[in-house]
Amino acid sequence: MVYTVGKQINLLRLKTGFSENSYPNRVYFLRQKGPRFEHANETMHMKTNIYVLLLATLYAVLFSACQKEKFEDTTIKGQVRTYGTEEAIRHPPVRVVIYKREHPGTFGSGATFNVVAETMSNEDGSFSLSHALGDRSDYFLGVDENTVKESLHYIWPTYGSRDHQSRKISGRGGSLTMHYYLSALGWVKFHFKSEHFQPGDIYGYNLGGGASRIYYSSVNDSAIWDFVGNMEHEIALNKFTNDQWTNWQEKFFVPAFDTISYQVTF
Repeated sequence: MVYTVGKQINLLRLKTGFSENSYPNRVYFLRQKGPRFEHANETMHMKTNIYVLLLATLYAVLFSACQKEKFEDTTIKGQVRTYGTEEAIRHPPVRVVIYKREHPGTFGSGATFNVVAETMSNEDGSFSLSHALGDRSDYFLGVDENTVKESLHYIWPTYGSRDHQSRKISGRGGSLTMHYYLSALGWVKFHFKSEHFQPGDIYGYNLGGGASRIYYSSVNDSAIWDFVGNMEHEIALNKFTNDQWTNWQEKFFVPAFDTISYQVTF
């Protein structure tokens, strides 16, 4: 059994003025050191740490609020191009915008993107945008999805891609050159074929996004799927034969505005 004396004697000094010298042959406030005593000390230290953290956070917020944001007139000049190339889009003029990312401040709420400047590209995709950009705010170059025509095989920009790092405007002041790359579609015509089929064999593929299939018999099948063009993609394959599963992946490159053929042999 462990006992603690010193802390209780110090408390006695503070409260009564007594000291251990008053009764040298006796020990005051002798008590067993247990979980309750230790828990009280831990709680006190925890509260102290929380108070220090809150004060530091409050100081940082107040210091940040006292600093005024500096704005500089900035012009963005560039061209809307087909992703994976340095060529202008094969598309009528689209609306090019500057998004400002806003944080509503409500816990659990995501960022919003407000249009602070916009213009229409010309026939060759060129554009020029001007706005006063703040040095403490985040801005991104974008294209209004409502002006992008899927019938021309371009992919609508998604909301989640607005703050992609490649679209962030990093400079402030003066004239900056920055291009927007709009993704276009490409197609792959797959031919799936099995060799040396045995009863009980299983074959399958998965391209993601719901593009998958499992075969329980001999395979000689074709399918066409579209992909983001000018990009490398991957197909996951598997087969079960001779009581053993085999899994592998194959990569292929899809050019925009074109259809390629791809053979898969199980």
